[in-house]
Amino acid sequence: MAEPFLSLGARERADILRTISARSRRSAVILEKDIWVCWVLEALFSVASEVLLEFGGRNVIDPNERHEIVPDIAALIPDLDWPAATVTVLSPKRTFWEKATLIHVACHRRQLANKPDRLSRHWFDLACLAAHSVGRAALANRELLADVVRHKKVFFHTANANYDHCLDGRLRLVPDDDQLPALRTDYDAMRNARIVADDAPGFDALIERIRILEADANRPG
Repeated sequence: MAEPFLSLGARERADILRTISARSRRSAVILEKDIWVCWVLEALFSVASEVLLEFGGRNVIDPNERHEIVPDIAALIPDLDWPAATVTVLSPKRTFWEKATLIHVACHRRQLANKPDRLSRHWFDLACLAAHSVGRAALANRELLADVVRHKKVFFHTANANYDHCLDGRLRLVPDDDQLPALRTDYDAMRNARIVADDAPGFDALIERIRILEADANRPG
């Protein structure tokens, strides 16, 4: 039986993380965080079935999917036993439109120049989803977009959100030019902190992907 990683001594765990960090070109901090997240999920999703977890009315749980969650490092060191969990999660197709409409609101609010504080992660996430088959499927599902808009108009309504524009060909994903420098600074800081992978696109390439996505999303379905 494989020895559990979390049963190893602190020095041995640190040595493994440093070695894999060099091999995978990913931060040891991110790799360790990944392990602990899986450990927490394993603990949460192995509780007795009669335990009731209650969520607020704003949360949406459909459409959902079941996935096994394991640390990325597990594929590189298969001889150790890693925490894992099978969880029910919101479908990434809905996440695609949740991200897109969040960005749409941020573009209309025009407050990105006031220290975005890692908001650029939403543009990065959306570009990654769009490049995946999940994103392409979401883009074709305009009924799901309409459902996201209905929900946000009820629970996240603000005067400058302009949610209806998301449905009539005026979805905004690219901020105004005067808002881009602050977003660039925020994104570059995330890259330097290795919050995103080393092969993440530069800011200009990222915005160009988003610009193309905006055009695709605004074409009549």
